[in-house]
Amino acid sequence: MIADVLGLAEMAGIITASILAKYAYLVLFLDNTPRTEPYLYVGIAGAFLYHSFARAWGLNEAAALQRGSLEWRTVLGSLALAFLSLIAMAFVFKVSADFSRGWLITWFVLACAMLVTGRALLC
Repeated sequence: MIADVLGLAEMAGIITASILAKYAYLVLFLDNTPRTEPYLYVGIAGAFLYHSFARAWGLNEAAALQRGSLEWRTVLGSLALAFLSLIAMAFVFKVSADFSRGWLITWFVLACAMLVTGRALLC
């Protein structure tokens, strides 16, 4: 039960990080106001990819939760794999020019911070 709630909370954190990165980098830093929907959709796709990698590596199992902060490398590894998958899909479908590299880096840093902080608070 706790593992399922943790998985949903981590997915929500990744999606929230994508929107926060959009506002932090594109709106505040670049003074640009693009539509929010593409960033939301990419955030949702990234959250589902992360969740599938995390489940495959057993990060939401009770044993992984008991190990606590020892799993932070695997958590960040699955997030990095999800991001690399998104970058590859954006390249294949020729939509990578629609998204800023600065936004992607900001999103990755925010998502890392949210995941590590969430896991640290849980343990």
